[in-house]
Amino acid sequence: MPSHTPPSIARDNHYVQQALLRRWSVDGNNLWVYRTLVSHAHIPEWARKAIRGIAVQNDLYTVFSGGQEIDDFEQWIQREYEDPGLEATEKIVTGGLLTPVEWTAIQRYVAAQDLRTPLTFKEDMERWKTLVPSLLNEILKDLANEAKRFQAEGVTHTQRLHPTPYSDFVRAKVRPSPDELSTDGTLQLSMRTGRKFWVVSIRQRLIDNANIICGQRWSVIEPYGDEEWPLTDHPVVRLNYYRLGQYDFKGGWGNTNSELFMPVSPRHLLYVKVGSKAANRPSASKDVTRRLQRFLVERAHRWIFARQKFDWVESIRPRVVSQEQFVTEQEMWKKWREEQLALEKSW
Repeated sequence: MPSHTPPSIARDNHYVQQALLRRWSVDGNNLWVYRTLVSHAHIPEWARKAIRGIAVQNDLYTVFSGGQEIDDFEQWIQREYEDPGLEATEKIVTGGLLTPVEWTAIQRYVAAQDLRTPLTFKEDMERWKTLVPSLLNEILKDLANEAKRFQAEGVTHTQRLHPTPYSDFVRAKVRPSPDELSTDGTLQLSMRTGRKFWVVSIRQRLIDNANIICGQRWSVIEPYGDEEWPLTDHPVVRLNYYRLGQYDFKGGWGNTNSELFMPVSPRHLLYVKVGSKAANRPSASKDVTRRLQRFLVERAHRWIFARQKFDWVESIRPRVVSQEQFVTEQEMWKKWREEQLALEKSW
């Protein structure tokens, strides 16, 4: 009998497509990179790096399910969002006319790129620290109210299970009353987050909400003169701009007046202001170009990519020089698969 060979898994997960990065490369293999965190001050501000080794993290999306590791999310997001979106953006770069279907593919591509980066994971984990306890409390309140209603109606048994994609991450435990004669108990709920929960949440947010981002009219902005747009390891910016010098990056796909943008080449930036209409291909003034470049660089996590070295980046985004922080972060990623796998196996 032939032995069963497990399917190969794509462990080197590029959270920014190599094909997109090549648009910032002169030779198709390398580009200029600026790191926002370095271990020593003597490290050059800009360096040439091979595309295959940047914006990539091993097992970023690989999860343990059904007794084995799988990478179906990587395949799904590439098939449904990345490949159609990148193919459609090629028309933007070459000046072609896009069909409504191609515009939809581009908008879905932006939505996927917004959610799939390590920076999003970091921010989601912080958000869930506050969100999950309040969510579980709301669930407990709803269950308590429902139980009281059933008791009042004389209902002795009911089954009201409505599984969701997040159901597998919730555990319920009943703690018996310390009074041995009592039949009462205390229901406790817990939810475990981490890589698998994040991957499921990305898929669900795209399925449920990508149509919101597709309901807007997007523009393509070219920079002033011979300026170029930088690309980063978190390419999508969701900006709330209040007034000169007052803004944040907490904009939403459907929030009126939030500005969303992402470069798809050094000379082409996808842009939309939610709830507004703009010209299809406006050229940015020098001032607007500088502001958009600033926002892109400020929103970067650890990498900024360019076709040429930008001297102005250091003044906007000074590097953090810390051997301790650099080593700690590198060690965290080295242990990533081992720790996440253990967490997923134990749940």
